[in-house]
Amino acid sequence: MGGAVAVLFQAQCQKANTLILLAPALQQKELLQNWYSKKQIILCQKEKYLDTPRGRVGMGYLADALTFGWRETVAKIASPVLIIHGQKDDDIPVKYSRELLKAIKADKKLEIIESADHGLESYQAKREILKHSYSWLNKHLL
Repeated sequence: MGGAVAVLFQAQCQKANTLILLAPALQQKELLQNWYSKKQIILCQKEKYLDTPRGRVGMGYLADALTFGWRETVAKIASPVLIIHGQKDDDIPVKYSRELLKAIKADKKLEIIESADHGLESYQAKREILKHSYSWLNKHLL
């Protein structure tokens, strides 16, 4: 969710000189349909929350996610954006970052880490994240 918060902040305030997003999940409506069944979503609407293996999902989050206009939001971003995504990400497939990249109008780049999953937790993934981030920040901030 950090990527969505960063994108919303930047679209509204334009305060950051650049953004680095790790496996962003902006396409929440599409992702929710992949993650949860219609029965689970109906239960969430009835109970006002849904307990999942990922944690508790509240009705407010669900309502916001289903109406979030991510394309319009990212189109407002004027600063450069680096997206880093793990090729083996089963939670948020890389296709969503490729789609996001197309919607960003500012300078942008997608770095795919071949051996990484959604957590980007392996030693090799962390090294690659640091390498790509350092290079991006060096280019756009110095």
